[in-house]
Formats: sequence, C-alpha cells, structure tokens
Amino acid sequence: MNVIFKLIIVVAVILFFLFNIFVASLLLYPVPTVLKSIHLTDTVKIYDRNGELLYEVLNKDTGRQSFIVLDQILQNLKDAFISIEDKNFYEHGGVDFSAILRAIWQNVSAGKIVSGGSTITQQVVRNIIGINKKRTFPQKIKESILALKIGKFLDKDEIFEAYLNTIYFGGLAYGVESASWQYFDKSVVNLDIAESAFLAGLPQSPNHYNPFHNF
Repeated sequence: MNVIFKLIIVVAVILFFLFNIFVASLLLYPVPTVLKSIHLTDTVKIYDRNGELLYEVLNKDTGRQSFIVLDQILQNLKDAFISIEDKNFYEHGGVDFSAILRAIWQNVSAGKIVSGGSTITQQVVRNIIGINKKRTFPQKIKESILALKIGKFLDKDEIFEAYLNTIYFGGLAYGVESASWQYFDKSVVNLDIAESAFLAGLPQSPNHYNPFHNF
C-alpha cells in the first residue's frame, strides 16, 4: 500500500469520524446520569476489632476497589499516567484528535486495528458505563461524543480521579489503591518512584504485565 493511498484512506476515515461525531452530538447519546456526577465507592470490607482486614466482598463486574481522592495520590504516579495514557489530557476537551489521527495512520499502515487513540476521558466513559470495549467505529464515535459531553459536567481533576479509581490493573484490582495493595501490600500514598512507574505501566496490558503470571 503506497503512501498516497494510505493518506487518502486516513483523510476519508477522519472526515467520516468527524461527521458522525457532529451529527450524533446533536441528535444522539444523552449523557447518562452516572457520568454527570461520579460517585465511586469501595467494595465491602470486613475488619476485626483491631482494624485488620478479614474479608473483602468482591463484585463480579467491578472486582476489588478502594477509593482514594486525587490529592492523596503521589504526583509521580499522576505524572506517569498522564505521560503514558494521555499527555494532552489537561489541554483537550475530552477527545485528542491528534491522537486519533496518529492511531488511524498506525492502523492503516498495519492493515489492522493496533491503536485506538483513546483519552483518559474516553476510558472513564468505558469504565463507568460499560461501553463495549471492542475497537469499532460506532463504539469509538459513541465513546468520543460522551467524552466531549462529560467535560461540560466535570472538571479535569474529577475525571482524572474517576480514571485512577476505575482503571483495571489485573488480578481483579480496579483503581490505583487496590492495585497498590495487590502488588505491594501497602497504600498508594507510600509508593516510591519505581513502584509508581510499575503501576502506571500495568493498564497497557494488565494480564501480560502481571508479575504473578509473567514475572
């Protein structure tokens, strides 16, 4: 496939994508109530009288969760996630069109879908309302529209907090606090830089990078 043909395909796909976002944003996909004001909770935990955890009741859909506010999460860890997942997070409106352009070029060059270009906001949409995670154009369009819309209800820190508390780290651990206990047996507030870097990399492929499965 020569470069000119690739460029034609990329431009056509981008125009199709933008047109659908424009039309659908006017007509479709009202923002679900759950995304207008995000309230995250822990899984049920049972402790003894000395405060030692005896048992945690896991939800089959959401696994192990321990909510932590954004201000308690180390800046090193937050910076690592921004760098890996969405370097323009605080600049774009929920969808990073430059990332989409890059993903389209990578997919056309590879002849298959190898990149989705999802922002942190789009991942929050997927994590909270459970949009089908298959990488298809209809799903990406819906995900993009909702990501743009929730930016009107939530500020960036609220979205980032929701992301860090819902992202999957493998081993039934959802959110950075649960992941920190899962892999290091301590709270996320006590992680060092190396441990923070490890956790930030896990969501890229949580099963493959899980040290309990693939040290």
